[in-house]
Amino acid sequence: DDSMNSDILKYENLGLQGYSLDHLSGEDQRKHQKAIRFARLLVSEIKLYNEEQVKIGKEKADLISRLKEDIERSEVLYNQRIADDVRANSNYFRAEMVRQLADGDESLLGS
Repeated sequence: DDSMNSDILKYENLGLQGYSLDHLSGEDQRKHQKAIRFARLLVSEIKLYNEEQVKIGKEKADLISRLKEDIERSEVLYNQRIADDVRANSNYFRAEMVRQLADGDESLLGS
């Protein structure tokens, strides 16, 4: 679908693996889809519960430091639930932070 295609382009521009999973086996596709869905959920919760801080963080380009505790807590959950082989070849959690928190502009994450 169109939103998925625009996501793929965004992530390729950021040097991140896109969401095209056609090259993976059926089982690997399921594992990656699970990782994408979980990353989307975690980051959407960060955004939902920190709307004002996300807005300020985008203006000041310091989203990671501003939302540090929530991001670290969610990243621990992501790393616990998602298989090592999936995490070794992708970073869907970061990709979703870029997509959802920084509106596709990785520089707004800060360091």
